Parts: sequence; structure tokens; C-alpha cells
Amino acid sequence: MLRILRAAYALSLAAACLAGAVSPSLADEFPSKPIRWIVPFSPGGATDIVARVVGQKMQEAWGQPVVVENKPGAGGTLATDLIARAAPDGYTIGGISLNYTMYPFLYPSFPFNILKDFSPITLVARIPSILVVTPAMPVNSVDDLIRAAKASPGKIGFASGGGVGTGGHVAGELFKKMTGVDMTHIPYKGGGPATADLIGGHVQISFATTTSIVEAIRANKVRPIAVTSATRFALFPDLPTISESGVPGFVTEEMQGIVAPAGVPPAIIDKLNREIVRILNLPEVRDRLVNLGATPVAGTPAEFADYLRTESAKWAEVFKDSGITAE
Repeated sequence: MLRILRAAYALSLAAACLAGAVSPSLADEFPSKPIRWIVPFSPGGATDIVARVVGQKMQEAWGQPVVVENKPGAGGTLATDLIARAAPDGYTIGGISLNYTMYPFLYPSFPFNILKDFSPITLVARIPSILVVTPAMPVNSVDDLIRAAKASPGKIGFASGGGVGTGGHVAGELFKKMTGVDMTHIPYKGGGPATADLIGGHVQISFATTTSIVEAIRANKVRPIAVTSATRFALFPDLPTISESGVPGFVTEEMQGIVAPAGVPPAIIDKLNREIVRILNLPEVRDRLVNLGATPVAGTPAEFADYLRTESAKWAEVFKDSGITAE
């Protein structure tokens, strides 16, 4: 699959670059037709929720439809191909998550570079994950989970909403490495399906993003154990961090960002950025994202590019130490 994507991308790159020249007048008129927003996972997960909340406000402001398309599969690489190969005119954008900074290390032959093949628009939100268990499992703390996993090596399955190498998978592998337990990774195509199977007891635990799991926690359909961030989570202040629960130094957070294909004219990137940042700063949008479990972060394209460089460097070390690979 990755070899096919690499070949297709190479063939489309020259044409995309030629299509990327946009005059100031056309930039002023942008958008004059529907915007396509590609989501690399199934409906219900964090990336999907962000796209629908922000996309609806963009549509209201600009009078042009913002069409959210869910393209799950291959850990998000199918969506990556669609975004990278799209015409660099600003009419195709995509939501990305933390795993996009991990792909080059997960797939040694991965044909895209998040720092070169895309135009960063803005970082949208930082999203901690919550370690949750199915209600039928007699686990109420990180210590309980460690004891249960050591008593039954390999028999506890942890779900990830996105597949191999995504945030939920890496969090689980980091937990295994730092605690010495053996658990089995169960990949899903999105946060929605992973949560459904967790509620149904088909999988025992998950390191689920707050945006995809908060409602299930509130409905007492899953049991929260701890959060993966460095500090406690505002919506559940009594829930400890994993780090303070006996695994010092354990920290991992998801992120949500928006990119376009490489070569989109700066004037259009700036216009997209200004509108999305305006929307993210609306009180009702901030409150909606916070209630879903996200911490809104709105900045410039340059700031997002710096963030991606920093995260890529960090995860290069994590993958080197863990040996995780999909090839």
C-alpha cells in the first residue's frame, strides 16, 4: 500500500505545484466553492468531532459548504494520500492527529513528510487520554491494572482508535515498557468503534482520547482509572495522572491540527488560519471543545510548524527505544 501511495504521490506532485499559483484576487475571493475536510478516522473520534464543530462554523461564516469526509484505514495513511495529492488551492484540508508525527518511524518507507508535504494551518487542540476499563473488569486503579496484567500475561487487550502506531497504541506500548507488563494491542479504525467494543466488554482497556470517551464516562458505561497528561484533567479533577499513580514520568497527549497540501499560496493559508482561529476563540466553540475533553489551542501556521518539528523529534526517540513498526 505504501509503495503505491509513494508512486501516485510522485506522479501528482508536479501537477499539484503547477496548480498552486493563485493570484491575490483569487485569494480575496476564496472560498468560492465547497471546502473538503478529510478526516482519517471513523465518525465519533476526536479528529471527526473537531472537524464537524469547526467546519459548521466555517460554513456559516463563508456561505460555502464544508464537507467532512471520513476516510479511515491503514492508520490514517489513506487520508494522508488524499490530502497530499489534492490540488494546492485551499479547497482540500485535513485534520491530523499526533500519529502524523509518528508515521515516518512507524513506516520506514512512508512516502510523506509532515514537515515538507503539507502546509500547516493551525494547531487546534491538545487532548489528554484517559485510561479506561470495561465495567465488568475488577480494576479501579493503575496498581490494580498492573497486578492483573502481570497475573495474566498477554490476556488483557487494549484498544486503540486508529490502528498500529496511533496515539492509543503508543500510549499502551509506553505503559507496557514502563511497567513491565504484557498486554495485547487490539487496533480499531476509529475512536467510536473502539469505545463501542470497550462498553460491550469485547476489549478490556483503552487509552482513549478525552474527546471520544467523556460521554461514555459520564454515562457510567466505562470506568476511568487515570489520565495520561502531566497534570490532572479539569473535567475530572479527582482522577489521578498515571505518573502520580506509580508510573512516574508517564506523559502522552493527543493533538488535533489542520493542514492543507504543500504549495497552497500563503494568502489562502493565512485566510484559512484567521477564520479557524476566530472560530476556536468563540466562547461557545471553546466551551464545546472543553466539554468534549479538548484544550483549544489556536495559533499561527509558523507556530504549528514549530510544534510539528518538536513532536517529530520527540517521537523519533520513543520509536527507536520501543521498536514499534508496521513493516
